[in-house]
Formats: sequence, C-alpha cells, structure tokens
Amino acid sequence: MRRINKIMSYMLIGGLILLEPISANAYTKRETIYTNLDYTGTPIKTLVNNHLLSLEKGDIIDNTELSKILNVNGNEKFNLENEILTWKSVGKDIFYQGTTEKELPISVQATYYLNGEEKSVKEMLGKKGNVEIHLQFINHSYIEAQDIYTPFVVTIGTIINGKENANVTVNNGKVVDTGSKNIVVGIASPGLYESTKIESLKGMNEIKISYDTTKFSLGDIYIVATPKLIEESDFNIFEKMNTLTSSMNTLSDSVNKIEAGAKQLQEGTASLKLGSSELSSSLYTALNAITELENGSATLDGGLKQIIAKLQNAQTLLNSKDVSGSITQLNALKEQNSNTITSIASVNTTLEPMCKTEEQITQPECAAYVSNQKLIVLLQTNNTAIDSTITSLTEISTQISSLVTELNTALAQVETGANTLTNGLTELKNGVNQIYSGSTVLVDGANSLDTGMNALSSGISSLNRDGIQVLMGYTNQIRYYGNRVQQLANASKNYSGFAANNVENTVFIYKMPSAKAK
Repeated sequence: MRRINKIMSYMLIGGLILLEPISANAYTKRETIYTNLDYTGTPIKTLVNNHLLSLEKGDIIDNTELSKILNVNGNEKFNLENEILTWKSVGKDIFYQGTTEKELPISVQATYYLNGEEKSVKEMLGKKGNVEIHLQFINHSYIEAQDIYTPFVVTIGTIINGKENANVTVNNGKVVDTGSKNIVVGIASPGLYESTKIESLKGMNEIKISYDTTKFSLGDIYIVATPKLIEESDFNIFEKMNTLTSSMNTLSDSVNKIEAGAKQLQEGTASLKLGSSELSSSLYTALNAITELENGSATLDGGLKQIIAKLQNAQTLLNSKDVSGSITQLNALKEQNSNTITSIASVNTTLEPMCKTEEQITQPECAAYVSNQKLIVLLQTNNTAIDSTITSLTEISTQISSLVTELNTALAQVETGANTLTNGLTELKNGVNQIYSGSTVLVDGANSLDTGMNALSSGISSLNRDGIQVLMGYTNQIRYYGNRVQQLANASKNYSGFAANNVENTVFIYKMPSAKAK
C-alpha cells in the first residue's frame, strides 16, 4: 500500500512539474510547497523546496521570504540579507528548503459524513454505511484591482481499496477501478466561478467522494495546486476572439447600412413602378396615333406631332429624377450589396473552422454562419436583378431617343413638302410596338422588383433584428467572458511565487493522513 501511495504522489507531482518549460534566463527557479494537513484540512507544517536551474558559476542573486534555509543537495554557500539570498554557484543546480508561516493561497476544509450525518474520522473508523468526503477549497489569492482570483487548478488523488468498499463515485473527476483498488482523481478551481460568473463553473470549488463501505478507513489524500491555468501557446485563442468581435462589429454596421439603403431603394422602386406604368401608357398612346395615321384618320403633320409629343413625354419620364434617380440608387445598392457580401464573407471565414461538424453547427455562432451564407446568395441574386433592370431602362431610353430624333427629321421633311413617309409608317409602327412590348416587360420587371425589394427590405430588417443583433448579443457575452478569461490567464502567467517574487513555476502539494480501523 505504501508503494502505491508513493506512485500516486509521483504521478501527481511529477506530471505537473516535468511539463513546465525551462527558461533561457541566467537561472530558472522552481518552487514546491509541501504542507501536511490534519483530517479537517488544517495545516500542521509547511516546508518550501526551491530548485535553481543554472550552469553559470559565480554569484546567483535570489529572492526569498523563507527562514531556516538549508542547502539540501550541495555545498554551495549563501548569504541572506533583507530577503535577498546570494549563492556562490559552482555551475550546478542548487536545491534548498526553508520554512514559512505565510498563509497558503488555497486552503482546504474537509468534512465527513456517514449515512448522511456529519462525523469525525475517528467516529467513523471501522463503521459500515455510505461514506461521503467533502473537500471544500477556498482561494485566498484575490486581485482586488481586477475583481478576480488567481486561477489555481487543484487536483486530488487517493486510493480506496475494493475489498471493503464499493460504488465509488466522485464529482468533477474520475474513478479507475483496477479490481482490487479504486484510484480516485478529482479536479477543482476555487474562485473561477466568482471571477467569471459562469454558472456551469459554480461547483468547481468542491470535490465530493462517495462510496459504500463495510469497514471504514481513510487512505492518504494528496492534493496538488498550481496557478497554471493556461499555457503560453494557448494565448492565440484571444486573438481569434478579437478577430471574431471585430468582424461581427463590421457585419453589424454593414447590415445596418444595407437595411437603411434597402428602405430608401424600396421608395425608389415604388417610384420606378409608377414611372414605368406612365411610360408604357405614353407608348401605347403613341402606337394608337401611328395606327390612326396609318389608316388615314389623322393628318400626317398632326399625327407625327402627336407621336413626337408622346414619345418626348416618354423620354422625359425616363430622364426624370424618379427614373434616373432610381438607376443611381440601384447602382448604389449594388455597391453596398457587394461591400456587405465582403464583410459577411470575412465573418464566415472566421466562423468556418468552428462550424464543421453537426454538433458545432448547432452553436449560436454557427447558426449565424448558415444565415450569413443564405444572405450572401440573396444579395448576389439581388445584384443580378439590379443589373437586368438597369440594362432594360438604358436600352429603352436609347431606343426612344433614337425614334424621337428620326420623327423630328420626318416632321421637318413633311413641313418642307417631303414625301408622306407612308412607306415608313409600317416600320415606325413596328419599332414603337417593339418598344411598347419592351415597356410592358419593364413594367412587369418594375413590379417584380418592387415586390422583391419589399421582401428584401423586410427580410433584411428581420435578419438584422432577429439574427445579427441577437448574434451581437452573443458576441458581447463572448467579449465579456473573453476579457475576463484573458485577465485570469494573465494573472496565471504573472504569478511569481509563494515565498518569493522570482519564481517561474510554483506547485503546492498537500497531504492528508490515512487512518486505519483497529
């Protein structure tokens, strides 16, 4: 049993220490604090071991708050004055230890229950029933300026024999049943909930072990605490958070602008719809006038003047503020659509790595990713419709301008006694009829565009209200939690030691003693 306990302690201690990198400074300092606890978690004795890693000879200037300092692995001499420790290094690592009365940053409160009643360990020894061991951890390392606690990760380990005990469970941990023994490992992080206010972390300050026993005894409980919450290589997650937040702000601004532009264009398409109807009506009247002229029911001179007047009216409509302004608005919306597509694509580039699996796709940011893809397709389709509408308006305007010019020439010829242009009336009628047919297509297109713009405006408003702004709420939460977590990570990174201010790696090791039934 003693050998297994040693193995357990080596696993907990060595696993944490050996993973720490060695600095490239003149020397690196590692600090291990050993504390013996009683059954309730009250400290009995604390001893601090320091390891200076150095290959340089000469004076090594160290900092320490320890007393009763002892060189435990060499003959190097030292001098201590005002917490400054000067070592005479011979180019080898230095190991020394000392004592301190300083309060530990993590304290332990252990309570024991037998069949639901709180008992002392001595009262429970040899008894039968359901056992619960509650280990409550309290973080005393509070950083007032930031309203956070230094983020300690606490790991506990113990062995419960399988002969007299069964149904072993632990919250925030794992039980490994080897057949004859149950290896129990739990993890806690006291102060993490208070620092972040994340509800799911509320129970991370306590570890509860439960099992059924026929004859209660208590095995050694080892506790290892370290302020290493996050490794240096993991800090790039904050850059991703900043990128996501920046992209979401850009997307929100772009969608707000396109929502405003869509409402303006909606008014423009309503004017275009009205103007195209008037244009088609004028062309229809001109076509009837040509027919009357062709049938001889109107004089050539009067008929041509009437036709020219109607066509000029149509041309005026096309050149009016409503129609030409609509083309300007259409071009502006197309450019805004393109800018928004670029912004949304940028956001989705950030979100895409997090939205690959079916499980990930259900997350809020992935729901936004899917909505963004749909919005991109909608905006691209809208740009295609805008191009088609602009082309139709431009072609009809060009054709009418050409006809007005030709008819003015014809009218001049009539007024100077030129031929009656009878042979050209049929061609004129066919030309105006073709333009009229095009105008009816334009009317249909304008109606469709107006209907589509109403739907697009409504859809963008809905997307902005129910999608983008909701997602911005999530982003603001991510920003808040991201800032808090980054503060915690920095507090972890900047932790400089328990009994000194120049320690790169600190590990606290607590041991609660075993108790056997007689």
